[in-house]
Amino acid sequence: MRIMGSYKADALVIRSREYKESDRLVTLYAREFGKISALAKGARKSTSKQRGGVQLYTYADFMLYKGRSLDTVQQAHPREVFLYLWDDYERVCGAACMAELLDAATPDGEADEGAFLLSLKFLFMLELLDPLVAVTAYGLRLMSCLGFLGDDGDGDAPGDPGFLGAGLTEGTRNVWRQLRSMPWERMGRLHLSPVQRREMCRGLRGFCENKAERKLRAWRSFEEIVG
Repeated sequence: MRIMGSYKADALVIRSREYKESDRLVTLYAREFGKISALAKGARKSTSKQRGGVQLYTYADFMLYKGRSLDTVQQAHPREVFLYLWDDYERVCGAACMAELLDAATPDGEADEGAFLLSLKFLFMLELLDPLVAVTAYGLRLMSCLGFLGDDGDGDAPGDPGFLGAGLTEGTRNVWRQLRSMPWERMGRLHLSPVQRREMCRGLRGFCENKAERKLRAWRSFEEIVG
């Protein structure tokens, strides 16, 4: 629980946008506190010590001040900036899918260390894997972590609008079952047909949108690129 005053957070930056002349509004997903909205004053200035720590997809140690309506970033020390993203359009789109789903599917201020560690692992593995495989594995595992997928891997019941397996080939459903439990380091061995790629994009995106109760725009764009 956060109280008025300063506190530390080990967090990922999952949203970052310009605010006023030189500030940034950021959404952090913290190991200890879950989703946090905060203002980084002066972070867009070239001389700002916070500038590197509040960039999108950065993993950093934060010192924040708990405000009445919005927290303030006091310090941000980057631990990992995932530079590979900025030279690879497909992978930066994959990172956008991660951030969008994590933001859409989780409430403010509820810690979930499993979701945090999964998101951090995804950003490390995205550099090494087919972006479609990485995003699909992340989406399935996050939905499972948050309680939207049961042990059978399909979620809900056949005929329900949110049924994950609706209208898909058995081959695609088998790949999904593998991706829910397969070690990340072995996912590079998977070989997907064009049909499986399209089904994996469309089916999982539809399921996640149903559970998050909103359209996932980054996922729709990603689907067009890699499906």
